Amino acid sequence: MPIRQKLSRLEAKPKKVLLSPTFRDPSGIARNDDFAKTVDHIRRCIANGTPLPSGYYSKGAGLRSDTMLMNFGIMHLHLGR
Repeated sequence: MPIRQKLSRLEAKPKKVLLSPTFRDPSGIARNDDFAKTVDHIRRCIANGTPLPSGYYSKGAGLRSDTMLMNFGIMHLHLGR
């Protein structure tokens, strides 16, 4: 059973990063160098346990409720910073 995310920010400890073999890229992130670099930076931070810069989180992270986090255990990040 998957572990549900409960914290509003990722813990600064190394985590295994799994890439989905079925991921589709309808937005074309892989074709946009800036977004591709951002996704790679996030992936490396998570894998190495490096804290993510605050710009990747909602401005209200930890201050107000996050419906996706509370209901589904899913944290979302802001790629555009």
